[in-house]
Amino acid sequence: MKTLIILAYAPDKYIDLLQTEMKTAGSFDHVLLSYAGCRARNAYPACSPSAIAKRAKGDVTVLPLFMTDGAVYSAAKAEIDASVRAAHRAPLLENKKSIDGFASALRTVCIDNAATGCIWVGHGSHARENSGYAELQAQLGAHTKIALLHGKPDIREALQTLETPSVSLFPLMFTAGHHVRKDICAADSPVMQALQATGKPFALSKRGLLAYGEFRAYLRMRNA
Repeated sequence: MKTLIILAYAPDKYIDLLQTEMKTAGSFDHVLLSYAGCRARNAYPACSPSAIAKRAKGDVTVLPLFMTDGAVYSAAKAEIDASVRAAHRAPLLENKKSIDGFASALRTVCIDNAATGCIWVGHGSHARENSGYAELQAQLGAHTKIALLHGKPDIREALQTLETPSVSLFPLMFTAGHHVRKDICAADSPVMQALQATGKPFALSKRGLLAYGEFRAYLRMRNA
């Protein structure tokens, strides 16, 4: 008996789709969803990390939909470990091998070229080093940049180093949640203001990473 726990911050239709695809792949007998965010815990108490861990059977693997091992992820991981013995996949930017695969998936979504530059906007952190984002940047092309909402480089710095006549911008986040809607895509957000200030034509994606089949395929391969 093998169980996969998909550990996410909050519910999303593309997380449900990933669960369905993982079930169809057949590598696990059970695929369970768990939510670590405070609001999601309150709304779905049966899906809290501790509740889901108690339902897990056999050999348990945890797939975290987190970029780094921050406070929310670390607390959820501890809850799971208190109830069941589990093998934890590392958050995407905490493991060199996963960073390599992650970069390959991003390159299929936005092809690096001199005509249209790509910018991926991630969350980042002012409280800790953003070394995982820097390692990811090193795996991407010269016309693809990473910008952070919290930390360096910010959106203005990323745009200054992108010498292309136009720009395509993508959220570097699993789902199109609050940060995508308010901090990236809102008309008065620093990201939108910086894009408009360049005077360059730009395209803005409002989709999270899980909306792309290429990225979900990478996650399935990583956990096959």
